[in-house]
Amino acid sequence: MFPNIGVDLLHLPRLSALLRRRGTYMHRFASRILTSSEFGAFQQKLRGSEDASAVVRWLGVRWAAKEAAYKAGGVGRRLQWKEVEVRYLASGE
Repeated sequence: MFPNIGVDLLHLPRLSALLRRRGTYMHRFASRILTSSEFGAFQQKLRGSEDASAVVRWLGVRWAAKEAAYKAGGVGRRLQWKEVEVRYLASGE
């Protein structure tokens, strides 16, 4: 458990513009922050989604959650991006 609370807000249009502006940056960004299982899900999302905003939203949720966990880590040991994984319960939560 984390000793603190971390909060992160993300402006999706800004993330979307960044990912579009840099061409192949979305794939590189995803490979840097996602665990291997998250990256597999990301690739499935890319293949199956015609709505680019849905992929950006999916990626943004993970980045914000990882950033919040990083902030909650406090002053001690800092987490790495791939040490935090976003998972869902069977109920979808």
